[in-house]
Amino acid sequence: MSLVRGGGFHIRRRAFKVQAMVRPTLLSGLALAALSAGCQHPAWAAQANAETDFVQARSAVAAIAAGQVTCSYPGDSVVRFIGESGPSLTACVERFAGRSGMTLILSSPGGDAADAIRAAELMTGRGWTVIVRGMCSSSCANYLLPVAARIEVEPYSAVLLHGAPYDEEGVYQWFLPGVLERQRAANPNVSDAMIDQARRFTREQARLLVERHKAFAGQRTVDSGWYDLSAFPQPEGGFGGRTFAIVDPDFLRSSLPNLEIGRFWFPTSAAERDALAEVIEGTRIIYRAGYEPAG
Repeated sequence: MSLVRGGGFHIRRRAFKVQAMVRPTLLSGLALAALSAGCQHPAWAAQANAETDFVQARSAVAAIAAGQVTCSYPGDSVVRFIGESGPSLTACVERFAGRSGMTLILSSPGGDAADAIRAAELMTGRGWTVIVRGMCSSSCANYLLPVAARIEVEPYSAVLLHGAPYDEEGVYQWFLPGVLERQRAANPNVSDAMIDQARRFTREQARLLVERHKAFAGQRTVDSGWYDLSAFPQPEGGFGGRTFAIVDPDFLRSSLPNLEIGRFWFPTSAAERDALAEVIEGTRIIYRAGYEPAG
């Protein structure tokens, strides 16, 4: 039995829109035509690049929402992964686990923490670069980023956190409803003895997961704020589910001091905030005080 809770990201199929910043207009059509003809007008080029970046990020998140799991190798030192941090991620990383200096282009909503830890352990000490396309959320961010040597975050993409399994009782209470729901779905006439067995199983799995998390964090230079999110305003109902803390470059720098930060897109305007919200629909994003987008 696997203790995985959470669902895919809901993407509404609708016309391309990036609010006021990169909204498609006649100008954007002219920009694309000009670029294809070799005319590099700076304003048109910037408009075309912004739209391309937005589409790329949105497509990555849409693939996640559709349940797509992809592991590909577009170059000798490049690995591309789309999907939850489950066994497929571990298998994808494992193929090149013995190689140093790889680049992992990653689009993941997170998933099973134990699987994410296994993948992270394979990457440890290998000097890998992680490029976030669309999102790296939950267990993806909790475990893969602390073992990377370098990170880049592409435009309209985000690193999202919503806590970690450091409290056994909290983990148990979080997973138990889902375990019991699946048990009843499989057998509507489930006995009290079987329910008690499911409770014991869930508590033991919670204990093991917390131990695994603490062992991982204890062996690496990770500030506790990366996991407890104490630097963020605490939302009503707490973090978890569809409520995430968005990582800004300064928070990343203080939390993971050994991680080199390359290009790092982070929304600083209302237009960029709205564009990111459209990429990652149905998600409540909490910013640190002083880092909220202007406007």
